[in-house]
Parts: sequence; C-alpha cells; structure tokens
Amino acid sequence: MISLHIAQDLKETLLPTLTSKGITGVVVFDEKDELFKTGEKYHITLFSNGGTRADGRATSTQNFDVEVRGVNHAISKDITERIGEYMQETYTGLCILPAVHNVSNRIYSKCRILEIGNIINLGEDNEGKIVFRLSAQITYTK
Repeated sequence: MISLHIAQDLKETLLPTLTSKGITGVVVFDEKDELFKTGEKYHITLFSNGGTRADGRATSTQNFDVEVRGVNHAISKDITERIGEYMQETYTGLCILPAVHNVSNRIYSKCRILEIGNIINLGEDNEGKIVFRLSAQITYTK
C-alpha cells in the first residue's frame, strides 16, 4: 500500500523539519492512529481511500487522506498546511518511493500527486482534539 511509503517519507523528512521549527511531540501513523495512547501531542495519520488498479494500464492511482489531530488548534492546522506544501513540492513531479524497512519491499516508481484537496476541519474527536483532513490522489507504477 503506497500510503505506507508516504507515511515513512513524512517520518524521515517532514518530522525533522517540524522539530527544527519548534513543533515537537509529533508522531506519524499509517492506517492505525492510537489516539494519544503514546503521549504525543500531535498525530498525523494516513488512510488509504480507494483508487484504481492498473488493469491493462501501466499506472495505478491511490486516493488517501491525511488527518492531523493535536492539542493546539493553530499548530494542528499549521502541520496540515505544511504537509500539503511538502506533498506539493515533493510529489507533483515524477519521483520514486523506495522500500520501507521491515514494512514493505515494494518500490513504487513514476509517482506523482495529481490532486491535493483543501484542508477540511472535521471538528473535535472523542478526546476533544480538533481534527484536520487533507485528501490527495497519487499515481504510480509498481
């Protein structure tokens, strides 16, 4: 699942940038968000959300959502905006997503984000944290 690879990229590339800007206590999950059981202040979770298989075509698409929830409304929204900007800068041209150690041996090539939606405020979760969602669609070749 390509969202595993994007989550790993965010962990390795975006989290150090956030930390350097003073935003700490951020954790990235793929598909399973433990809702603050880890004690972190901010959660970034990626969820796959449909797409198309490459049946007869060389390219598949994957729709996915990125949800950010946290203890501070403004910082959570800022993290969501930074993720959108990062994806715009990183994935709008063709790129490769390498294998993820101990998670997936697949290498995805000719990756390109076709569409990044606007940020949606989903309101509060069951722990009183504001949740923001950003949706995107990426094309890729296995």
